[in-house]
Amino acid sequence: MILLLGKIYPILMSYAQRNGKELSEYKLTMYLITDNRLAIALQAGKISDFIEQLLENILRRLCLDKRKRLSLRNNVKLKRSYCKTLEVNDLKIA
Repeated sequence: MILLLGKIYPILMSYAQRNGKELSEYKLTMYLITDNRLAIALQAGKISDFIEQLLENILRRLCLDKRKRLSLRNNVKLKRSYCKTLEVNDLKIA
């Protein structure tokens, strides 16, 4: 499962970001594990149907919920500290 997530997560994350959302790794993992959806699709030879369903569910069910504050990933991209009182430039390694 870890190898599978390592391969598909970046692809699905870029798809979600193109649509202005951020993919939740936890929700994606639970989606793949729940009811053995992936295993059943592989056994039935319906992987293309599974991928179509996955792409439909990404934006509705598998992205992070909207919130007022920025996520840690967005703060790092903007070079902001997660803590409001501490800025990245204030940190100095001795």
